[in-house]
Amino acid sequence: MSNLFRRLLGIIILLTGLVGVGIAVTGALLLPDLVDRMAASLESTLAQTSEGLELVEASLLQAKVTVQDLGTTLGTVETNMTVLGQAVSETRPFLDQVSTVAADELPQSIETLQAAIPDMAQVAGVVDDTLTTLNRFRIDEEFLGFEIKYDLGVNYDPAVPFDETVLTLGDSLDGLPGSLRSLRVYANVTNDNLEEISQGLYQIGTDLEGLNGRLSEIDPLLNDYLRLITETNDATRQLRGQMSSQLDSLKTGILFVMIWLAFAQLAPLYLGWELIRKD
Repeated sequence: MSNLFRRLLGIIILLTGLVGVGIAVTGALLLPDLVDRMAASLESTLAQTSEGLELVEASLLQAKVTVQDLGTTLGTVETNMTVLGQAVSETRPFLDQVSTVAADELPQSIETLQAAIPDMAQVAGVVDDTLTTLNRFRIDEEFLGFEIKYDLGVNYDPAVPFDETVLTLGDSLDGLPGSLRSLRVYANVTNDNLEEISQGLYQIGTDLEGLNGRLSEIDPLLNDYLRLITETNDATRQLRGQMSSQLDSLKTGILFVMIWLAFAQLAPLYLGWELIRKD
């Protein structure tokens, strides 16, 4: 019974040693190839990661340039809005002055002229009669056998008498003062609209200034992201560069471990064989 137990124990120990040797041989043959495949997969992943980081870096650089250009454009538009608002605001006093002249002073001058039209027509009538009389003055006589012809050289024969022309001019001015005074309403509305436009332009300039300020805060963030991506990409490239030597070291280490494991099975193999062999 003791021999049977010894033989059974020897078989178990021997099989254990053989399994250990099999594991060592299998590991020595398969694990390096498995490491190579894992390394290839990791290399592909790192390459794709590096390409993705480079693409993100290029996009961030483009975004940085775009933000800077947009900030410059907004600054220019902001300045233009402020200048335009100031120009519109400065136009209002000129419009008030024009409105005063057109709606107040000019109608008064026209009414003064209209009031003087009758007197001017009367004077024009006298002038017209005088010129007509002078135009008709002629001397065409024969004296002592000599023909005497003489006139004053006045050639005046208008289609419309001078006084009628003056009266027609006065009639053409009728209603003009009222029309000019009505311009005051439109001028006031325009002035109010210019005030609103001016305030709106100033407000746009202020809003653009605030927006430009917020855009300026994006630039440092983009710089931080670019720095982080650059550092990550550099680390990825460094890892890819070091991975080959590290994998060679790993495969060498695995081979040594498998060899050690195989040699470690010599004692169980010998012990198991001895237990089986002894009677």
